[in-house]
Amino acid sequence: MESSGTSGGAAARRHAAMLGIGTANPTGLLVPQDVFAENLFRVTNSDHLPELKEKLKRICEKSGIERRHFHLTEETLAAHPELFDRELPSLDTRVDMTADAVPKLAQTEHALGMRVSGGGVDFHLAIQVPTLVGQNVEQCLLDAFRSAIVDDDDGGAAPPPSPCSGNGNGRWNDLFWAVHPGGRPILDNINKVLMLEPEKLAASRHVLREYGNMSGATIVFVLDELRRGRSPLPEWGALLAFGPGITIEAMVLRCPR
Repeated sequence: MESSGTSGGAAARRHAAMLGIGTANPTGLLVPQDVFAENLFRVTNSDHLPELKEKLKRICEKSGIERRHFHLTEETLAAHPELFDRELPSLDTRVDMTADAVPKLAQTEHALGMRVSGGGVDFHLAIQVPTLVGQNVEQCLLDAFRSAIVDDDDGGAAPPPSPCSGNGNGRWNDLFWAVHPGGRPILDNINKVLMLEPEKLAASRHVLREYGNMSGATIVFVLDELRRGRSPLPEWGALLAFGPGITIEAMVLRCPR
């Protein structure tokens, strides 16, 4: 990334640099994905809904996620059934929990917090999302790389590789990849459309398995996983993130030598 400004009438040009990466998850309950459905239905007294439980098990098996991180423990849920019974008022309980937890944030250097509504974080992902990403991701990347090439031509620096479009003749495999793991189907579609080698999205798949989709913070975990990798990265890379709309954000990255 670059920023430009003016100083004394002359254009000032500087490159952004990532000087450090920090990641953290809230302390609480860690549940293996393969027992999540059983635990959830037992704790919420919902074992009388076997068909729904089997459906959740199938979703868990196909998600590509191996572990789930929770703030609420089984003891907390047992003491506060209003947290999972939508017919019971729960606002006072949630406010009390927040009032107790907020002061602790200042005492915890690596704490990670998020403000959510009374019902928690509610995501709605249409089944068409992976297809929409796959249909549009390559053009978005091409636009990003063309912009980077123009900027570097002005500054005299070595330009990034210029991937071709379509027919498998591109150079996408010459790059390293930091892709937000919004779900396994999204990663699978990107892998297929760009004809990437399996290891190119290994960092994204690892984060998905270990943490699931943590919304916007997930891409930072992917960057940290790339940083920790034993194999040296190519000089140039691409970052992809996704938002409502659906919106695709692409960045051209450079690993300094």
